[in-house]
Amino acid sequence: MSNEHTQPQNLTEAAHANRRRSTRVLLKVPLVLEALDRKGQSYSTHAETIMVSKHGARLSTEQPLVKGSEIFVTVQRTRRREKARVVVAWEDSPGVKECAIELSNPENLWGISFPPDDWSDSGEGERIVPPQLETKS
Repeated sequence: MSNEHTQPQNLTEAAHANRRRSTRVLLKVPLVLEALDRKGQSYSTHAETIMVSKHGARLSTEQPLVKGSEIFVTVQRTRRREKARVVVAWEDSPGVKECAIELSNPENLWGISFPPDDWSDSGEGERIVPPQLETKS
């Protein structure tokens, strides 16, 4: 298997690589993945998140996944299920299988109670606005 991870070629690529759509959080979440193997046969496998965001995650998996493949991700604790796409697949050493996935519908699939501000639907932090005080003239 080839290593899909490459280093940025210049500062512009490095800056682009560091620009994220949403904050990343280090978090282990047990998952079940449903996917198709290289022969088109469906299978399920266990995985665990390494890092999560509103838009996806980096996973450690029991079985390697194919870059570009569509999968279903189920959070074991909540049974929440979402479609995702494998955007990067690494297999750096024997027994180490990791991939990056992008969720089809960006959301807090991971069940974080107090997610980062940029995970709100508006793209901005949710703000509590105090009620206007009535003033009498």
